[in-house]
Amino acid sequence: MQLMINPAYAGNAKCSEIRSVHRAQWVGIAGAPQTTAVVLSGRLGKPTNELTVFHGFAVRFENDRIGPFQHNRLHGGYAIHLPFKNEHFFSFGTYAGFDNITFDNSNLRPIQGDPLVQQSRYSFMAPDLSFGSKYNSDKFFLGLTLQNFVPLQYPIGDQAKRVFHANFTAGAQFPIKKSGWNISPMMNMRFAARTPTAIDLYALFDYDQAYYIGSGFRNQEAVMFLARIRILDYFKVGYSFDWVYNRLRGGMYHSHEISLSISACKARKTGRTICPVFE
Repeated sequence: MQLMINPAYAGNAKCSEIRSVHRAQWVGIAGAPQTTAVVLSGRLGKPTNELTVFHGFAVRFENDRIGPFQHNRLHGGYAIHLPFKNEHFFSFGTYAGFDNITFDNSNLRPIQGDPLVQQSRYSFMAPDLSFGSKYNSDKFFLGLTLQNFVPLQYPIGDQAKRVFHANFTAGAQFPIKKSGWNISPMMNMRFAARTPTAIDLYALFDYDQAYYIGSGFRNQEAVMFLARIRILDYFKVGYSFDWVYNRLRGGMYHSHEISLSISACKARKTGRTICPVFE
């Protein structure tokens, strides 16, 4: 879901919607990462035609849990969409808000207790800011997100710092003639200081915007399988499974993700499809 990362997608859909996702990574390992996120988005005003500038808003909440650490983010988002010909847009957006980071020593299970660690507990809040951009038609998109613009020194040592992240995404849709099916290849690249570049490559097949299946590859980690279905025109439910192939305990601990989206508009019944890369 591009909107979870890139604020330039705020208001991209014509109707207000709520999207949520829960990811459990490396299930079976104590303290493994878990992420829950919810985002509400919609348009500000109504464009008079397809060549009218329009604006979007978003409100995003995210909760990350990793061992004794919990990270909560609450952001407001804004985007402006600039058309330059039919169905082609440049869009720019920002997320601004606050991060709350908590260390809970009760979640530690040390082999040999350390009094200094056992008495440690902290919680602090800091501002956060990110920017996003995209270029798209109704059949393809390119997106760039720049995150963690506010420098931050965590109070847990002189090496614990917030570092700058960049995220590049791209995708397209190709109809499979006379079948009702479309195929959408996609790519997601993530960059951060002093860490290897993370690359996701995958393909999504959809039929009539109602049934979706796909598979992909995450470098250095996993093979992905995913499915999504539209229910009662207003809901979409999805599931993704990551089969971990790296040396993480012999690849025994895999990852799961479920998603739910709710739209204020009934799914369109016309023959014209909406590119699923924007979902």
